[in-house]
Amino acid sequence: MSISFVYRPKTYQPSTPPFAGAGLHAWIMREVRIAGDVFNLSDSAILDALLPIAVSAGRPIGEARSEIEKTISTVRRTPGNSTTERKPKWPLPDLDLIEAIAAKELEKIGGVNPIDYIRSRSPVKGATADLAVKALFPGDPLICVGSSRSQFITARVSKFKRFDTGQFIVPSPMESVKGYTQAGRLSYKSDSNVGPRRYLVLEFDDLPKETQALVILRLWCNRLVAVVSSGGKSLHAWFYVAGEPEEAIRATMEQAVLRGACHSTFTKSQFVRLPGGLRENGNRQEILYFNPQGVMKT
Repeated sequence: MSISFVYRPKTYQPSTPPFAGAGLHAWIMREVRIAGDVFNLSDSAILDALLPIAVSAGRPIGEARSEIEKTISTVRRTPGNSTTERKPKWPLPDLDLIEAIAAKELEKIGGVNPIDYIRSRSPVKGATADLAVKALFPGDPLICVGSSRSQFITARVSKFKRFDTGQFIVPSPMESVKGYTQAGRLSYKSDSNVGPRRYLVLEFDDLPKETQALVILRLWCNRLVAVVSSGGKSLHAWFYVAGEPEEAIRATMEQAVLRGACHSTFTKSQFVRLPGGLRENGNRQEILYFNPQGVMKT
């Protein structure tokens, strides 16, 4: 099998942003760094590239413009700013490392399609959304499920009639039905009403899909409980991390980001694709790999 391991764009192409209130500021910070440090864009070019995308993600144009300009000022060492170099919040992807990992993993599996290889290793074949959600969230906890990024509800698992038509889910149980957002609004989904972290979900948007699968194979461990196709261009890898120190989870995320993962899913209330759910384009979010026994691993 021959694949292109790493997508190396010649021109700056912003990644897909999270919705406003679900990690958009962190996305802006990351994109400003990439646009400036990797592609050497001017301040005005960065603003022109990011402003319409931030607005489409739900940020009012005036707020979006101010936020992007302030972020550029923070990231860049321009006159009037501190001359002390700030440590980036998240590392940039190491494309050479990703390419080396992909080549090694492809060799280890004998050059077969890595997505098919992951599917073949699944202990449970053909897992459905209903089976997956009930196994991932035993004990009838509160969970937040969305038919879209703007339409969602938090309720007990048993209160949902079906899961196969949902698109999104928060990958940790919720502590209360509603909580306050950073803007001070009551919502079914916020950092204030999500409970302790249960899963770390790694999403890879900016790599070819086969390379995503190869990176997941490198990160493979007994805490991997699911690999889900988004129904589009990405794979989501679910790792069971309940009870792990937050510092250790953060360190794991940093290593994953170096290998091409999107850091936005580190936000506990961030939506991810519901395993076995239905994307707005009609594509099923296939569960390629499902190991419910991984939930019990300690």
